[in-house]
Amino acid sequence: MKNSKIALIIILAILLIVLVIAGYKIKPQNNKDNNLISNKPTQMNLVITSPYFKDWERIPPQFTCDGADVFPDLAIKNLPAETKALAISVEDPDAPFKTFIHLVSIIPFATNQITQQTLDQSILGLNDFWTLGRRGPCPPPGDKPHRYFFKVWALGNIPMLQSGFDYEQFVSTINSSEILNQGQLIWTYSRTNK
Repeated sequence: MKNSKIALIIILAILLIVLVIAGYKIKPQNNKDNNLISNKPTQMNLVITSPYFKDWERIPPQFTCDGADVFPDLAIKNLPAETKALAISVEDPDAPFKTFIHLVSIIPFATNQITQQTLDQSILGLNDFWTLGRRGPCPPPGDKPHRYFFKVWALGNIPMLQSGFDYEQFVSTINSSEILNQGQLIWTYSRTNK
């Protein structure tokens, strides 16, 4: 009986190690320092604002897993006139193990307003919840506040991605696109132990 318990513990430990390693291979470490993706020399003066919070403020719970988890309306200033599409992502560099992707999307038209309706008209990629579209902040209870980087790239072309693309395809597409301008809005969120 004792030997079977030890064997079970060893098997579970090996399985856990394999899952962690597989998780790194499936979703590789990305952009931990949270610079914008492209190394191309471009402007970085898109101004992204929300009526619900300011840059570096705590996002209200209605936009997280503790509330209705709805998308906060956002406005973009300094969008170049020649913009044909927007690439957007929401990333949590404070998640355990790796930067956690909450949203990757290509909006195949120029707009200075990003709302849930805008996202519904976009080409959605897979987030790290393994779903299409956006999921809001949901850090482990008791963690220090996590930072969420909402990044926007104004593109001079419309990327040819199909729904369901992953983060690596997103990065590759942006790096091969004509980036006209870029910017980001950062919000924070934490959850208490219940």
